Amino acid sequence: MDTITELAPDERRARIALACMTEPDDAVTSGPGGEGRCCPDGRPARLPRGAARLSPVESGPSRLPPVGLIFDAVAGELPLVQRVWSASCDAPTSFASAAKGSSMIAFARTCDRVTVHLRGPETRATQLICPAGWEFFGAELRLGAYLPLFPPSGLADLNDALLPTLSGDRILLDNRDWEMPTEQNVDVFVSRLVRAGLLVFDPLVDEIRHGERPRAMSERTAQIRFRRAVGISRRKLVSIEQAQHAAQLLAAGESIADVVTVGGYYDQPQLARAMRWATGHTPGELRSGIPFVAF
Repeated sequence: MDTITELAPDERRARIALACMTEPDDAVTSGPGGEGRCCPDGRPARLPRGAARLSPVESGPSRLPPVGLIFDAVAGELPLVQRVWSASCDAPTSFASAAKGSSMIAFARTCDRVTVHLRGPETRATQLICPAGWEFFGAELRLGAYLPLFPPSGLADLNDALLPTLSGDRILLDNRDWEMPTEQNVDVFVSRLVRAGLLVFDPLVDEIRHGERPRAMSERTAQIRFRRAVGISRRKLVSIEQAQHAAQLLAAGESIADVVTVGGYYDQPQLARAMRWATGHTPGELRSGIPFVAF
């Protein structure tokens, strides 16, 4: 497996290009003047496994203060999109990216350069750092929506695909160039992908998600179809959604005992284990008011 020091310079720079996709003490962004001064050059690449998969939170939290990160979710009806979000960092900021079952198309901008990423589900929490001066936005896809050219199972756990970018703010996808969207018109970009057949939706995912399937479909076929569209198994998705719900209740101030009951956990130790892998925090920490956890 490649290490960060063995990667080409542009591949090293790609590590810091999406949604605070930087590990604490990363050689790319640590040290004097290392807060993401320049952008990736956008050449065609898939981020190497060793470069894109970040360390889990258990490897040691960052000492950076949890300030400087502004996050906003935009409501609205978009085709095959669950939500549109944006974020910016005016100071190096540490935060926990919680486990999530959705995939997304995301954009990172700094130094007047933009990189484009396809990200799959996250099966564990990761402690990340948002470099100063970076701005991000993206479209979190509806469960069951995906790009067949980039199956979500291959993008899971921060193994992002980095799309090539061309001069004139263009994106190269499926041997065609596309106009680079902004936060204000990312819905137009998504709609064009749908019309071109590059972003598709499996209507059976929701049925399979709730333990149902067509009578003519075997359990194994249903599992394969679900994993192809979502990137993880139905069982893993259920555990992630259960943990997300419990974490949100704790963050809202609900008692640990009540969350054990409402969240469907056997006891407090099971809840604590779930919160640790799903959010990187204990139930008590979540109740005390973690400054920012990205669900």
